[in-house]
Amino acid sequence: MDHAKDLDDSILFDETISDCLIFLDLNDQISTAEELVTNMPQLEDSIEWVESLYIKFCEANTAKSSKYGTFVYGQRVYGKNVTVCEELLTIEESILTKLNDAILFGRKDAVSFSESLEIQVDFKLSLNESVALADSVANSSSLSISDSASIAEAVSPVKQSILGLSDSVDFSLILEIDTTKGTPIKSEWRFIVKDPSGNQLASLTNAQDRWFVQRLNDHSEAGFVLDADDAKCNTTILDLGKNELYIYFNEVLMWGGQLVAANKIVSGDNVYWKVLAKDWVALLSKRKSGVEAVREFTTIDAGTIAWTVIDETQNLTYGDFGITLGTIEASITRSPIYDKKNILSLVKELSNQGDEGGSDTWGFDFEITPSKVFNVYYPYRGTIREDVVFRYPGNIEKFNASVDSWGIINHEWGMGKHWTGVDALVSRSDATSQAEYKRREAIKNYSDVSVLNFLQDLVWQDIQWNKDLQTTISFEARVDQKVEINDYNVGDGVTIICDAFDISEWLWVYERKIEIDDNDVLKVSLTVGN
Repeated sequence: MDHAKDLDDSILFDETISDCLIFLDLNDQISTAEELVTNMPQLEDSIEWVESLYIKFCEANTAKSSKYGTFVYGQRVYGKNVTVCEELLTIEESILTKLNDAILFGRKDAVSFSESLEIQVDFKLSLNESVALADSVANSSSLSISDSASIAEAVSPVKQSILGLSDSVDFSLILEIDTTKGTPIKSEWRFIVKDPSGNQLASLTNAQDRWFVQRLNDHSEAGFVLDADDAKCNTTILDLGKNELYIYFNEVLMWGGQLVAANKIVSGDNVYWKVLAKDWVALLSKRKSGVEAVREFTTIDAGTIAWTVIDETQNLTYGDFGITLGTIEASITRSPIYDKKNILSLVKELSNQGDEGGSDTWGFDFEITPSKVFNVYYPYRGTIREDVVFRYPGNIEKFNASVDSWGIINHEWGMGKHWTGVDALVSRSDATSQAEYKRREAIKNYSDVSVLNFLQDLVWQDIQWNKDLQTTISFEARVDQKVEINDYNVGDGVTIICDAFDISEWLWVYERKIEIDDNDVLKVSLTVGN
């Protein structure tokens, strides 16, 4: 939409004007005709602009602030860059507002900014001729200059003149901005705090340094910074170990977990809380199975074992985390015995364990969704996304492919212990790897594994993971129209191309970290592998 007004006042020129470009910065002034004679810089001189008003464009009736723009320390407000969106400010009463300590605006109608404000006028003048600027200000402007401006000093013939919103303008006529309603802050991302019963307590609209991590078959974290003077920064809302954090992107729930820690920091004038949250998977690390009596399973599906242990610990007094059963895809049957076993370790162990009797069998993938639903996928979670391509050069901004031979293990002894105290020792090796890299040994302690067959599968699977070169690819990606944030997820297969290292293959997404700045610009860091 265009609310542009014409600059229908005249600019008088006393001398012939030559070909050049005129740029006015917001730190320079357009004064009345009598003031401009002494204040106007020589048009043939170059002009350096010290600072400008940074404008970022967003949806109608919204506004955002720059980093720390919402931080208030006592009476000191930090940050000056501001985002102004179309039809944001409506004039109804004569209330004077000053922006950036330099610019005064006013009119009895709407003031709106969208893309760069500029006018361009082509003309050729003789001495003493008068030119009316009839062109409209491009891209929505309701600014006008009521007085004519004249050039007092001799200048060369001018062919073109440009005014840009990145320049700073002082008007002799005081302009005013009046607002009858507050300016809402709208973000594509919402950080919502709820109590353990699911009741919303607050939307952290002023949170800074927002981020969260998603991982395959493991726990994850999230965090943010909140100014100590913020009304929502208190122990009622940020009740650690009880209240829960939910992260939404355009109303899609992306992450959920519990608030677990806060660092209270003072640095100069900055006084703030740095808050950490952990997801529902992480909570399983605080529970044990087989404490009062060993827990034994006989020929039970591995995913069913994992859910059974989770369900049993939630049925204890004060044990309910609110995790519910989703879908369990059948995988491999197991017969483990658990003696004082950490439940998160138990589930990850089942997830990572293949079957020595069948070399093409592997463990399962699992998740606890942000809405607390436990799912098991076999043989793996996710799908191959043929249309999701990360490439350097392209949407990959920083690329790292780490190749390591030092972690190779092709002969392993696994030491287990039955709950009765009887020791078990299992060894497994891979001849193909040993022929290529020579013998590389390791001893690993499985002190909480008491079933021999179970221990054998664990040692065999460990060799399968570590017998070859270890390649880890990590990179920072730019979010663009080709690859949006919801086009893929952790566990999906995506295409990775790096021309510099002749890499072109699809790999699984193991980890994704999303950092959100104060203008909703994303930094996405991915770890992928085969």
